[in-house]
Amino acid sequence: NNTKCIAKARSLFYLINCLCFTDESARKAGFVGIAIGRRVERKSLSFKLLKFNMHLIKDIMPICLRSCHVVYPSPALFYLIWPVVRYVIGKEQRLRWILHNSREEQLIHDLEGYRFHRARLPTDVGGDLEVDAHLWAADRSVKETFLTIVASAEKKNAN
Repeated sequence: NNTKCIAKARSLFYLINCLCFTDESARKAGFVGIAIGRRVERKSLSFKLLKFNMHLIKDIMPICLRSCHVVYPSPALFYLIWPVVRYVIGKEQRLRWILHNSREEQLIHDLEGYRFHRARLPTDVGGDLEVDAHLWAADRSVKETFLTIVASAEKKNAN
């Protein structure tokens, strides 16, 4: 289970680094996240992972988390886990995390109050934006391969 925690933390850090280093204005402005909590169960959560991710977000990341909206939280997340987490994370972080426990149309309306418009929301939460994780990963792989080749060529030219 510790290996899964590390892998999840690395994935989160990688995604955030991609955002930071591809868009300087985004790095300066910070980011707002949307997390789907539908499948979160008490047994699947690791407080070690939660603690590490909070440390990562608060102290290590080169970008500021402005807020994170958790949509469709599972009953375990909403009624059991969130009250404990709210107590532990402190006021500054607590204000940045918003749980939306409402149905789709109400959720869209609630998120529009935070300037998330339907066109910019993924279809998983009732929006119009099609997100293809496999295509994104393939695109990142091509970009990173190119950057590796360029860095290698620059190193050879420097010698």
